[in-house]
Amino acid sequence: VHRDHRPGVARFDSSPAGAVVTVDGQRIGTTPATWTGGEAGRRYRVRVSKDGYRPSTFTITFPADGASDHWTATLEPAPAAAKPGRLTVNVRGGWAKVYVDGTYVDDTPLVDHEVPAGTHTVRVVNEATGVDESRTVKVGSGASEKVIF
Repeated sequence: VHRDHRPGVARFDSSPAGAVVTVDGQRIGTTPATWTGGEAGRRYRVRVSKDGYRPSTFTITFPADGASDHWTATLEPAPAAAKPGRLTVNVRGGWAKVYVDGTYVDDTPLVDHEVPAGTHTVRVVNEATGVDESRTVKVGSGASEKVIF
């Protein structure tokens, strides 16, 4: 008696569709994807990824011969990379050395100095005039901040 051997079938979908599916590091296609290359009962590591989204990684057990199973990955948007900000620093009625987060940058006027988005400590120092002041400045992604001492 001859019986047709039908391998198990693993089906992968994603929201949004069009994500790359890799099984144990081997690319098998883009969603919606069908994979019949597994061994019944064996566990495989699946990664579903798409540009602009956080990848989804999970483990499956390959379906038995003749059976099929279906997995859907919901991909979350990846946070946009923060753009650097710019810092302008000046001292009224004089000049000073400018330190950003403890590192000397330049003398005032400091104009459009690029810094990573986030919170920074700006310090101005002029030994001759006794100026030594610090301020904490929050610089937004792509934003410009002015600090006048």
